[in-house]
Amino acid sequence: ELDALTIASREPLQMALRTMPGIVFSGTHYDGVPTSKSLAAITREDIVTGWRSAARPDAATLVITGALSPEQGTALADRVFGAWQKPKDAASSPRKTLDADRNRPRVVAIDLPGAAQTAVMALIPLPGRRSLDYPALERANLIVGKWLSDEIRVKRGLSYGASTLLMLHRDAGAVLAASRTKNSSALEVARLIDAQLARLQRESLKPSQITESETLLGIMVGRQTDTSAGLADYLLSYATAGIPLSDAEAELRGRHDVSTERVHQAAERLAPDRASLLLVGDSKQWLEPLRKEHPDIKLISTQSTSSQ
Repeated sequence: ELDALTIASREPLQMALRTMPGIVFSGTHYDGVPTSKSLAAITREDIVTGWRSAARPDAATLVITGALSPEQGTALADRVFGAWQKPKDAASSPRKTLDADRNRPRVVAIDLPGAAQTAVMALIPLPGRRSLDYPALERANLIVGKWLSDEIRVKRGLSYGASTLLMLHRDAGAVLAASRTKNSSALEVARLIDAQLARLQRESLKPSQITESETLLGIMVGRQTDTSAGLADYLLSYATAGIPLSDAEAELRGRHDVSTERVHQAAERLAPDRASLLLVGDSKQWLEPLRKEHPDIKLISTQSTSSQ
């Protein structure tokens, strides 16, 4: 973990991804970001205590996939986990949910002097997966992700890639729109990300765009569930988010009927005025023009613990 942290501290996109939870999930149990200082403070007793309180049968979900009958699966689970008992001293800690509608957008810059590129990321908080029209939001996310790739990579050649990531937990979530670019074009990429999110709000989507996103989604789900391990991960994502497995079955069979109206309604969650902006790179090449557009920007220096 220390090696990974050291590498991430030198790579703009990795640092952006490690910083992201503290910006989007602030105040919840998802916002923990490890540092070399926090890792050094962890003792063996901390690890044992944390494991005993979290890894327990009453808080676990078991998924079995493969060429097994239900009876065989039950027998296997009993043989492997039958003796696993809930610790008597294990107390459940309260979970803080994210109020996505009250999350105040921020603009954060992290200075990495000498970095060859800048990572640019827009972060939009969302409530938990159970609170959303997930099928419609998936399609909206894929549509804006394609626009980002077209505008940033294909038309302008500002990056080798630009995409969106939809990540939803039981009680908190986020959409990340991200790209890496040369330092001199970081502000242009940030504006393009904002423009595609705004475009999603004003442009009337066509049924063909929904169909295209559904085709891509089908390919992605097919690749993920092509193996037993991948299928287990897929089903576990539904179970841990508290989503009925009947929804997973509907998606696997391609039975989600999502209208353009539903996608437009879901897209309202992705409005640019709800997004925080994060840039990580050599800030001397873009900080001043960015500050003119966002006077309340927070600058974090990696050379010291101070911030401006």
